[in-house]
Amino acid sequence: MRSDSSFPITLVVGCDAICASCPHNKEGRCLEGANSEAEVTMLDSEFLDRLGFEAGTQVLAGEAWERVKERLAPGDLAQICRDCEWFGLGYCAEGLERLRQGANANPTPFN
Repeated sequence: MRSDSSFPITLVVGCDAICASCPHNKEGRCLEGANSEAEVTMLDSEFLDRLGFEAGTQVLAGEAWERVKERLAPGDLAQICRDCEWFGLGYCAEGLERLRQGANANPTPFN
């Protein structure tokens, strides 16, 4: 996905490939806390809405990165992700900023 913009990805709401090794992922559901599944669903839905995609849609990685670049700003992450345990680490905002500035030739904020 990082090196091939034609890599097909399926957009989902809920646990995904990134969650595959998480010990809180039980049969495709986030069971970290009492509200975890609802929180994951809400975050995923919010991002899909902002990007103009629907759950279950298959897109090419390059198209997804372009939509992220065009439609999300670091301030959006502060609003959407303010309660996410990963937000405070700054990786997402930093990657998004690099993507928006075109600072690397690879169309991914996770290099």
